[in-house]
Amino acid sequence: ENNNEEVYDKIMAYYILGTIYSDLKKYDEAEKNYKAGIADPKVAVRTWSGRIYVGLASIYLEQKKYDEAISMNLKGLEILKKEENMIGESRALNDLGIIYKRKKEYDKSLSFLLESLKIRENHRITRFVVSSYIELASLHTELGEYHKAIEYLAKAEKTAIEIDFRVKLAQVYQDAGDIFKLKGDFKQALVHYEKLMKLNEELHKKDVETKIQSLTNEMVKEKEAE
Repeated sequence: ENNNEEVYDKIMAYYILGTIYSDLKKYDEAEKNYKAGIADPKVAVRTWSGRIYVGLASIYLEQKKYDEAISMNLKGLEILKKEENMIGESRALNDLGIIYKRKKEYDKSLSFLLESLKIRENHRITRFVVSSYIELASLHTELGEYHKAIEYLAKAEKTAIEIDFRVKLAQVYQDAGDIFKLKGDFKQALVHYEKLMKLNEELHKKDVETKIQSLTNEMVKEKEAE
């Protein structure tokens, strides 16, 4: 049993390292760590192995290696489904939707994105629901179906406001502004760009306030220490 724990920790560590390198866009290092995590098929630690495949897929997507990305996501999906890891499963499906959109295979893209959304809505994984709406809007925009795109962005806006998910809200305003501009509705485009500017100012102000607050706290602590 103890040995199992060690293996588990090791694979988790490879996953975390891979993800850190991936975020830093050091894709070779990321790939090396991810692959080390799934090197021994006898010790596949299910959920982590599933996540590693999805992580590998996202590196290949960045590098435009679409077929490798699809195959890794499908492997990850199979494991995460068995594990009933809803967040992981919906992520793999969502990423497949994104890859097929890049490949301009729009029917496949739509069906994967909708499947992912269904899981996220049913299990109330609300932060990810917002991301799904934004992805679906982006797909419909690319297809020139602006009315559908705007419907999804309206849902995304409502949900993001409910859970105070401001980073995604900013993206909603940006995307909506861009769509109205494409439609030639400059008045509505302007309304959304103005919302975006106001939100960015608030975010920046909050950021500055947090920094000031933490500096003040540090100074108070120093005074008390004296």
